[in-house]
Amino acid sequence: MFARVTSTQIDTDRWDEANRTTEDIVVPAAKQQKGFKGYLGLGDKTIVVTFWETEADRQASGEGSEYYQEVMSRVAPLLTVEPVVEDLEVTIQV
Repeated sequence: MFARVTSTQIDTDRWDEANRTTEDIVVPAAKQQKGFKGYLGLGDKTIVVTFWETEADRQASGEGSEYYQEVMSRVAPLLTVEPVVEDLEVTIQV
């Protein structure tokens, strides 16, 4: 399994809007992508981990994809810092 880890910061005044956008737009769009296995959002610091069946699936859903561009166009106005993205292999899953 493979993961994309995105770290950023959401504008605290727009936290509710960010949660609605994630639930209504981001996660449903992710679920439609080939090889999508899961989504994990972590706290106020805003760390998002998406899980993908293969490295090819993760790459196909990355920066250059229509999916990624659409999601970022919806999320970017809610952020206070530029996202930092790391692509990693999941080595342990319990």
